[in-house]
Amino acid sequence: LVKLASNAYVAGKNVIYYTLELSERVVGNRFDSCLSQIPMKDIYEYPQAIKEKIEEIEKNGGKLYIKEYPTVGATVQTIKNHLKTLQREGFTPDVIFIDYADIMKSTSEYSEKRFSLTSIYEGIRGLAMEFNIPIWTATQSSRCLEINTIIETQTGKIEICKAKKGDLVMTHMGYKKITNIFPIEKQIGYKIKLKSGKEIIVSSNHRFPISSGEVI
Repeated sequence: LVKLASNAYVAGKNVIYYTLELSERVVGNRFDSCLSQIPMKDIYEYPQAIKEKIEEIEKNGGKLYIKEYPTVGATVQTIKNHLKTLQREGFTPDVIFIDYADIMKSTSEYSEKRFSLTSIYEGIRGLAMEFNIPIWTATQSSRCLEINTIIETQTGKIEICKAKKGDLVMTHMGYKKITNIFPIEKQIGYKIKLKSGKEIIVSSNHRFPISSGEVI
């Protein structure tokens, strides 16, 4: 999303980026790195170069605005009110990014997460239509996991491959019942160590966006 927003900003568009997971400072650092092509680990060593690059980009006429809300602390109405405030102050975005819709707050209470997500995404679509502005967001649909990944249930910890329909599994929203069991596709896993030192495990089908904008 930062790469897409950076491209719009470089093209002279007014961009607003709502972050609901990371702080404005962290997201700002990502933009600095993306726009200047300076690696994240080195951006604090080249503040002047980054400043000059931003000033050069702003000659194209676009502005970038980053706004932070806490996780599950913003509804579609929250964003709508903020957009109206910005318009009164003379800032009208050409494109909006929400990072990311899955951790927004629904305006109604639902017994299942999927109904809340439906409400949120319908609200975002309505917001885009009302303001006539494209809105980009992201969702987490699936992940690569090791077959022996441990999950916590009400009866104890088990391997994910041993979970059964009806089990109560601990999630970020408390214990939730498994309603469907999907086939587990076994693939060769690869462990990748990132520059940050973090290690991730992915399958051979996992795709990665790179700095050029391509996906490999």
